[in-house]
Amino acid sequence: MTFLEMAGEILPVIGTVGLLGLWLYQQKQIDKYANELRKINLSRNVYQTYQSNNAIFNALEAMSSKNKETSDKIRSLQIYNYETGLSEIENTLNRSEKRGLPPSKVEFFETKNGIEEAFKATQKRLEVLQTRLNQKEKKIKTASGRSEKFYFWGYICFSIISIVGAIVKIAGTANK
Repeated sequence: MTFLEMAGEILPVIGTVGLLGLWLYQQKQIDKYANELRKINLSRNVYQTYQSNNAIFNALEAMSSKNKETSDKIRSLQIYNYETGLSEIENTLNRSEKRGLPPSKVEFFETKNGIEEAFKATQKRLEVLQTRLNQKEKKIKTASGRSEKFYFWGYICFSIISIVGAIVKIAGTANK
C-alpha cells in the first residue's frame, strides 16, 4: 500500500472523527456558556421586577411619613424586597465570586438609623453584586467567543482533511 493510498483511507476517517468531536464540543462547551448567560439575564430580570416595586414603596412611605412607626416598617419591607431581588443575582455567582460580598441586611430595624444603615449596606451590596455579575458576564462572553472561533476553525480544518482524503482516494483509484 502506497503513502497516497494510506492517506486516502485515513484522512476521511480523521476528518469524520474530528467533526464528530467538534460536534460534541459544541454541544457541551458552547451550550454551557449559553446557559450561563441565560442565568445571568434571568437574575437581572428577577432583580428588575423587585426594583420596580420601589416606586410603590416610595409612594407608601410618602403617604405615611407622619407616622414614624409605619414609615419605618415600610422602609424595612423595602429593604427586604430589594434583598429578595439581589439574592437572585447572588445565586448566579459561584463561591469565589461571592467572596467578600457585603452581607444581606434583611432584618427589620427598630430605629431610623438602623434603616438608613441598612439602605447604605444594601446599596453597597447592589453595587458589588452588579459589578461581579458584569465581570462574570464579560468572562463568559470572552470564553464563548473563543470557543466559537475554535469550533469554526476546527470545522474548517477537519472538513478540509476529509475533502483532501476523499480527493486523494479518488486520485489513487483513478491511477490504477
